[in-house]
Amino acid sequence: MEAGKNDEENMKAVFIIILLFCVNSAQGAKVALAIENLPSTDAMSLINAVDINNKVLGVLEEYKIPAIGFVNVGRIYTDSNSANRINILKKWLSQGLELGNQSYTNKSLNLVPDEEYFGEIIKGEKVLSQLMSEYKMKLRYFMPSYLHLGTNARSYNHLISFLEAHGYKLVPVTITNDDWLFNRDYIKAIEIQDLDLAVKIKKRYIQYTEKRFEFYVQASRQIFGLDIDQILLLHLNKINEDSLEEIVKIPAKFGYSYDQVDHILKTFPYNDKKYWGFTKSGISWIRRFDDLDSRVVNWSKEPQNEDYLADLFISD
Repeated sequence: MEAGKNDEENMKAVFIIILLFCVNSAQGAKVALAIENLPSTDAMSLINAVDINNKVLGVLEEYKIPAIGFVNVGRIYTDSNSANRINILKKWLSQGLELGNQSYTNKSLNLVPDEEYFGEIIKGEKVLSQLMSEYKMKLRYFMPSYLHLGTNARSYNHLISFLEAHGYKLVPVTITNDDWLFNRDYIKAIEIQDLDLAVKIKKRYIQYTEKRFEFYVQASRQIFGLDIDQILLLHLNKINEDSLEEIVKIPAKFGYSYDQVDHILKTFPYNDKKYWGFTKSGISWIRRFDDLDSRVVNWSKEPQNEDYLADLFISD
């Protein structure tokens, strides 16, 4: 009798998984786009910062993408042009796009004491909350620099408790693409005026991003048995300025359409506390999910940037 009951329960579980897969596939999975390094990197001139942000915002508006921009608040004050850099952020807000806190400086929770790190979050919050209130928006999202969550479970749990106490939702990035590495070589190629090389790097970057997207979609199917919603992270940089129109078309190739991060965080597995524990390996939450579950993905198959850049070496 017990065996028959277990078989029935197993069949129900299988049916639920199949039903979830069918419903998700019919509706189409979603992806949220997060862009970090706002309003600019430390080394970026005001002219370049304005140009890059305008180009990115133009693509987001053209394709109706509800992206969220994460701000390293200290970068507003890297030079005497702080008012102009604040105006860059106001352009994001005036376009109806949300901003998130990435603390005041680009420190890693893995390298500084918890309380120092939390102080940086609060310091950034004071600036962003005031700015967003002018647009009747509330600061509610946080993304850790380098996606670092601390070196142990105690530090991770301390961070989660701090964020909850201050009304933040942690944004878990599932798809990364090492764009900063491609950007480094792309800028070098432009500086030495090797435009053919720059074109090759840009092409490889787009190919690599597509392969990474595909890999993480397949990995989520292996882990969960369905196409979960994803969160794609890009940096505000030159290669994305020149490639974003091609990059934003990639999700549609795998049946994904864009949605707000708030909607995605309400879906499985983000709404399941089981998948929010601490793990050391990987920076993608897909890999964290796998570490916390049954470790079913062969991570040696994950596309690596060196396979796309190795033969395009630029000497210093």
